Amino acid sequence: MIAALIALRYRARTSQPVGRQTDEISAFSLLTTVYSDSILLDFTNWDSSRQALIHAPVDADRSDGIDRQVSERNKAILVVEQMGNENAYPNATHVAGSRGLGFSLTTQYDDPQHGDFLPYTPAEAQALVDALVVEARDFGIAASQQTLCSSPLLKQGYEAYAGMVETSWSAAVGTLCE
Repeated sequence: MIAALIALRYRARTSQPVGRQTDEISAFSLLTTVYSDSILLDFTNWDSSRQALIHAPVDADRSDGIDRQVSERNKAILVVEQMGNENAYPNATHVAGSRGLGFSLTTQYDDPQHGDFLPYTPAEAQALVDALVVEARDFGIAASQQTLCSSPLLKQGYEAYAGMVETSWSAAVGTLCE
């Protein structure tokens, strides 16, 4: 039973971990690269070097897949949020191996050493919040506003990395979630 809960803690599974360290890989990045069928599109939709959206989200009638990008990115965020509180999402049985655990997993925000998963890396938290805010505020994308305002782990991650970002959560989000 315990082994199932440490699936994302690579150091606990192998004596010689390879690739990125556990504080550099998140549940969000795993979902968007392994489980998604839309990996051809950038999921954060935020270019940190230019401080701008990579693709401007528009109506769902487009044929170039931009609406799908936003939809898949938002869906991945909400799945990560469900992992952090399965009790609040009783039908989230697809999380943790297609069965409901009946209790919340512990994030590495709350327990850096023994947490079950890292929700978002610092770069992801900043890029996701920046993209969601611009999409909701400047383009009126309701799904992005709903995702932003119903994602406590994303907010927690953004606040945890406040020393790395230029603005606080309240300054970044403004009145979008009131």
